[in-house]
Amino acid sequence: MQGNGDTSHHQFRCFRQSSAALETYYDILGVSQGASDAEIKKSFYKLAKKYHPDTNQGDPKAAAKFQEVQKAYDTLRDPQKRSMYDQVGHNAYENAEAGGGHPGAGQYAGGAQVDPEDLFREFFGGAAGGSSQQFRGTIFEHIFGGAQGFGGSRFRKGASVRAAVTISFDEAMRGTTRSVDLSSIGVPSSSDSRVEINIPPGVDDGFQLQVEGKGMPGPNGLPPGDLILQVMVLPSSHFQRDGFDLFSNVKLDMVDAALGTKIDVQTIKGLAEVKIKPGTQSGDKLRMRGYGVPMDLMGQKGRNGDQFVVVKVVTPRNLDERQRKLLEAFKHGGHVREEEEREKEEESSSEEEQGGKKKGWFSFGG
Repeated sequence: MQGNGDTSHHQFRCFRQSSAALETYYDILGVSQGASDAEIKKSFYKLAKKYHPDTNQGDPKAAAKFQEVQKAYDTLRDPQKRSMYDQVGHNAYENAEAGGGHPGAGQYAGGAQVDPEDLFREFFGGAAGGSSQQFRGTIFEHIFGGAQGFGGSRFRKGASVRAAVTISFDEAMRGTTRSVDLSSIGVPSSSDSRVEINIPPGVDDGFQLQVEGKGMPGPNGLPPGDLILQVMVLPSSHFQRDGFDLFSNVKLDMVDAALGTKIDVQTIKGLAEVKIKPGTQSGDKLRMRGYGVPMDLMGQKGRNGDQFVVVKVVTPRNLDERQRKLLEAFKHGGHVREEEEREKEEESSSEEEQGGKKKGWFSFGG
């Protein structure tokens, strides 16, 4: 089956229960309970890269740890789920998510298989205006008590499973494909256990793709669940990304900055010529419209964000005596004393007689 470019983020797609039952999600990520969203994200990416299946092939312990880290992050990254987790505690939360011990799904109301994403959709979604008044009783009753408010018709497929792939920044900009072996993530073997997934241009680090029908088999003949593919994008050595805009730096000597010039700038489309206006200052940003991140994910194929070139003006080092005097003269209004003019003429004449090459204004070295 081909990949589905659905850009919705399904934030609770766990398919393996944590082996560290006594650890909290905060412990797994190595952060405090009061950690900020940024601290949680930073810790997750560090651990995800450490235990990623691509760098730990054939290591089941690393694979299990990766799933634990992913599961913890999926909960703590979402404010509503994190709030519920903090209220009910680790064990109660996991019991609600995985009640019967089935990988990726729990048993609820008489043994019906429940995908956690559907469970939490019942808690947080579907109510008009986001109101929770459609549910009776406390949140604890909805987790542990009967099946009030939960119709069995809601759960019509198997559990979702999760996998992760790593792509380069260039691949993220132009789009690429990745193959996932479903049997390696716990899906029962079949004739099509390997699925090819199209990753559209413009994906960012942490983006998730949903591939319908490639998850766990549905109970009692129901359709299978989905595969949720998380895309990890390696950082670029040249660009920094902010949404659909890109930022890059360029060094410019102070003479070109003062007088103006034209330079070639690296973009995701190749080199592009940029005009530098006279009087450009260090820190100035030059906007290149349409040279940023592809906006295919926004339904605007063929359109890109912008690229901003940040100028860094470089001052010369290791000036020789003549260059120093010229700068001193410029500092005092550009008037060079007569003896300095004669000195310059003599130096020029001497260089020509010796067949030497006259030096330029500045030497940007070391």
